[in-house]
Amino acid sequence: MTTKRKIILGFTLVLAVLIAVAVVGYRGLSGATSNFTLYSNLANVNVYLSDMQAQLYSASFEMERFMAVREAKYIQNAQGNIKKVGELGGQVLPFVRDPQRVALVKKTIADTETYVTLLQDLEKDLMTWRA
Repeated sequence: MTTKRKIILGFTLVLAVLIAVAVVGYRGLSGATSNFTLYSNLANVNVYLSDMQAQLYSASFEMERFMAVREAKYIQNAQGNIKKVGELGGQVLPFVRDPQRVALVKKTIADTETYVTLLQDLEKDLMTWRA
């Protein structure tokens, strides 16, 4: 084999290895992008759900304060917290893909409206009972 053919064969092998590495790298990059998108969606869901949980804890705390001092501002704060839970549920909905979880989030949103109404009734009842 002549030197010319050896050089051509060497460059061809190097190019083949380079192309193989590029293909493997591109596939890995596609997988990494897909995994990062999935992680990003899960992180968004986690943030919204933790905010919803914080609002529920805050509503519970406001209800305890209301029961202790019977001031309407505390039950109004609790109502605001519950409304915020419904709003956050609407914001998280686009990120949820599982049909069962979508139904659960929709039910939570619907339940928040019921809770706000119940808190209004509770406020009226307790304020008239107190008088």
